[in-house]
Amino acid sequence: MIKNIKYFCIDLSQIPINSIQHEYINETIIRLNWIEHPFYVQVRLKNLETNLFEYPIENNQRTALFIHLTEASIYQVEFNISKLNYPSLIQMTNYFIETG
Repeated sequence: MIKNIKYFCIDLSQIPINSIQHEYINETIIRLNWIEHPFYVQVRLKNLETNLFEYPIENNQRTALFIHLTEASIYQVEFNISKLNYPSLIQMTNYFIETG
């Protein structure tokens, strides 16, 4: 029996880890920046202690603002990279942010 297997490429790429930066506005407010990406990017932070996600109040293709983060917690940055009419790519990074 011969199976016909079809492959397709959606050309979604990850955001380089060395392009991610964060800035502390205060102990519970953080601005996250990354290089401009050719596809639609959404970002969220995963609290490693509670496994709950935090979503930004402001988000564009290069920056996101997170408020009301839990003090003295560690967050992992995750990106959802998408292209119209294709499944999205979840990029779980090795970039961590510790709040004050």
